[in-house]
Amino acid sequence: MTQLSSRCGIVIEYDNQLGSPLYLPLEKAQVEVEVVDVTAKVALTQTFSNPSKQSTRQTRYVFPIPARSAVCAFEMRTNDGRIIRGVAKERKQAAEEHRQAIRAGKLTSLVEWSTDDVFSISLGPIPGDQRISTTITYVLDLMDDDAKDRIRFQLPMYVGSRYGDTPSAISTAFQADRATRVTIKATIRTQGAIKKVTSPTHSQLKLTSGKGKQNTPNQASVLYESRIFLQEDFVMLVDADGLESARGFIERHPSQKDSFAVQLTVVPRFSFPPLPSQEYIFLVDCSGSMNGSRIVTASQSLSALLKSLPRNGTLFNIFRFGTTCTSLFKSSRTYDEGNLRYAENYITTMRADLGGTEILPALTQVLESRSTTIPTSVFVLTDGESYNIDASLALVSRHAIDKARLRVFTLGIGSTASSAMCEGIARSGNGICLMAATTEDILGKCAKLVNAAKASLIRNVTCHWGEHSGTAAGNIQQVPHKIDALYPGLRFIAFALIQGQHRLPKEVIVRGQRDGYGEDVEFKIPIVEVVADVGTAPLIHTLAAKRLITELEDNKGGEVIAQASKERRIVELGTKFQLASRYTSFIAVEKEKDVLPPGYDEVPSLESQDRCDMDMDPSFYSQEEYGSRGPRAVPRQASNPHQSFTESFTASYDPSTSFTSGPAFSSPPAGIMYSAPMQHTSASVQYNRASRKRRSIGAVIGGIFSRLPLSTKSREGSSHQVTGTGADNSSTPSSPTSNSVSNPPFDLIRLQSFDGSFPMDDSFIKIIGKQAAEKYQSLNISKLIWATILAIAYLRIHLTNQPELLDGLVEKATDFITETGLPADVDLDSLLTQAKEALK
Repeated sequence: MTQLSSRCGIVIEYDNQLGSPLYLPLEKAQVEVEVVDVTAKVALTQTFSNPSKQSTRQTRYVFPIPARSAVCAFEMRTNDGRIIRGVAKERKQAAEEHRQAIRAGKLTSLVEWSTDDVFSISLGPIPGDQRISTTITYVLDLMDDDAKDRIRFQLPMYVGSRYGDTPSAISTAFQADRATRVTIKATIRTQGAIKKVTSPTHSQLKLTSGKGKQNTPNQASVLYESRIFLQEDFVMLVDADGLESARGFIERHPSQKDSFAVQLTVVPRFSFPPLPSQEYIFLVDCSGSMNGSRIVTASQSLSALLKSLPRNGTLFNIFRFGTTCTSLFKSSRTYDEGNLRYAENYITTMRADLGGTEILPALTQVLESRSTTIPTSVFVLTDGESYNIDASLALVSRHAIDKARLRVFTLGIGSTASSAMCEGIARSGNGICLMAATTEDILGKCAKLVNAAKASLIRNVTCHWGEHSGTAAGNIQQVPHKIDALYPGLRFIAFALIQGQHRLPKEVIVRGQRDGYGEDVEFKIPIVEVVADVGTAPLIHTLAAKRLITELEDNKGGEVIAQASKERRIVELGTKFQLASRYTSFIAVEKEKDVLPPGYDEVPSLESQDRCDMDMDPSFYSQEEYGSRGPRAVPRQASNPHQSFTESFTASYDPSTSFTSGPAFSSPPAGIMYSAPMQHTSASVQYNRASRKRRSIGAVIGGIFSRLPLSTKSREGSSHQVTGTGADNSSTPSSPTSNSVSNPPFDLIRLQSFDGSFPMDDSFIKIIGKQAAEKYQSLNISKLIWATILAIAYLRIHLTNQPELLDGLVEKATDFITETGLPADVDLDSLLTQAKEALK
């Protein structure tokens, strides 16, 4: 008899006296990703087998998702043709129906919340010699990354070890073993031309083309295959024109009458002066899980960021935590030359030597130490590998009641960082969360967060969702309920659920004030009308409902309500919009044996497919085989294939955006023509305001990207690249363990003085070169001025991929030169040109 696997796959709970669980093997994981603009739909299909002759009693496994994702569908298929689909119901009711189905011997499954970024699936009896596949579908809006016009998709593949009490649903679950095969297939549609698709974590990305589809620069299809299971998250970066443009969509619900949802996306572009005074506190995770390159890069980044802090009106402090928490100063001190040097010495001694990730007491110590006289920004650098999430979020929320006085920013470090912890802390602290899956990401993202904290913001933000055109304000649920602030250069997404008969708005008007009292800002965003297919999970409604649930859980819904009322509202939202949550679960129970008719694809039986076959690409269901809730039976020779997720919407688009006063925000390029993908034609359609024609959202976003080699030229001559830049799991590079690892740009940054200047000492000359350093003698300027100019030129050459950090360092150095003064006949720009030439 074939033996069941140990400690991998689905946990089997036998009613026997073995005393330990057994596991069904997870053979392969297949992921279909559809990226549309700044949102994504993910269908995760996992195939398991029961190689024994015995039927299992009950099985369970867990899977990670991004914390902000909305789990909106579940389906299970067996190799004998049975299909069961889940329905979201109240948690206790769903669990009871699952138990009853098990007692009745029916095929059943239950999807339950464990944490915001981990869900579990319990399955009923699985017959012997049976192969099953389960498909989880979720949708999410995508995160910012370092660069402008870039979106980041991160696919969690592994639930890392976390500090604290493990949730009961996870306690007996284990990860897949290395024999599990993985295939990830992504289709990307963007409004503007795609410039490149890269992966900083996995190098084996392949560019493919959609089946039977024509090619345009607006769509890319990429494939990743692995013969072993991934022990780290999969990250994909998409660079495309126009991703920073303001845009809005309004979606008609396919089955709920007079129900509409609006999605608004804005990347503010404005130049406000920095805050006149502020306290900066850095809380750095030094637990054992941060060992190696993580702590080295975090330390280097922190050293560089300290140099970019404003010289005037600044207090600062550094805390490091693990099982214990220690600080640089007892309380924050003035940012000056002496305290900066003291802090740099402190940073060089940082090690990942403080035990477990006890983040709650560390946050308590930080928040209780902060100044009460000036605003405070806290920056938490952590891998977030802790289960103490709810208490940490509650603590931050209590301290962040005065939103103008405290903001908490988080950077999640590493491929197994808890997005629930990192995103939750930032959300509770009115800040921003960014994730850095690789150590190379840490510096740029740290700098982006610090720059966001330094800048003045747009506050008192209000959105007008069409009330001026006849919509009653009482019929609109906005989320977030209150918009605390808009940050320069960081994407902001808001939703509104609108109920009732009214004229649909053609634009959304957003108004605010600089820091809540300065100059007024107003801008208008055109709205595209989209319609979801009947039978699909409507994308915008689903995302809006998920955000509403999150606000209720965070007690940010605009009113104080009792726990029972909160749970009742979340259940109403979960069942109405079919979402899994803390209080709703997906329950699927077999109603009758539904054998597929001849000509339809089935999950192969154990006898018909060898586990060791490397059938990655053919094993993926084709686009036609996917419905809104994952794979479903489709004739192999179907003459009318099911439309793709993006093609199931219809829309119109007005590319103009008007701004009336205040700083400008980016708007879509005028006169954009969009290819209409219906029937896979290449016809172009331009927006007509008078007719308000509704077209596929694929027509709005773009057509199909061509099947290209790794680098080709678009119609405009720009290069489209699909590459991987990271290392695969099969080889793990060694990591530096000392904070003194040489890195010339960082070594130069360390030399910068508090006033922004750079000394021309031996360390400086070793980096810059003796010939370039000595050129000052013929330029009629001081040695200190020339060293600072050389440093600016050097950093501009070597930090081009770190624009957020570069701007802060160069600004400070330039201020020093301006304040010191240059001879009347000397021009700074010409000196910078000469410095650049001298460095060649």
